[in-house]
Amino acid sequence: MPLTDTRLRALKPKDKPYKVTDERGLYVEVTPTGGKLWRFRYRIGGAQKKLCIGSYPEISLKQARDVAYEARRAVASTPQARAVTSGHQSLIPVEKDLREGAVADPPEKDFGEFEPDM
Repeated sequence: MPLTDTRLRALKPKDKPYKVTDERGLYVEVTPTGGKLWRFRYRIGGAQKKLCIGSYPEISLKQARDVAYEARRAVASTPQARAVTSGHQSLIPVEKDLREGAVADPPEKDFGEFEPDM
């Protein structure tokens, strides 16, 4: 269930930090001191990563969702994310393929002297 502003204000600190999810990787982490921190969780290359957005109420729910949306678009446009084809479970980092020589350079061709027609 997506978060609401009322539910965010009602979150109380506990002995240990805990997370309350919103949607699509966005969540708020409530610290034992009462801080409410926005986080966005995503994966690249099979590794889980976390983006720290800011604290509530300085960053509103709408602002946090907007930042998470832009971050999701940025992650999707990375070369690692584009290398994924449907049906595969894990991402294959493009840099790793290049280092290991899995992606070959196109053969060099000599076209001689080329003059464009004008």
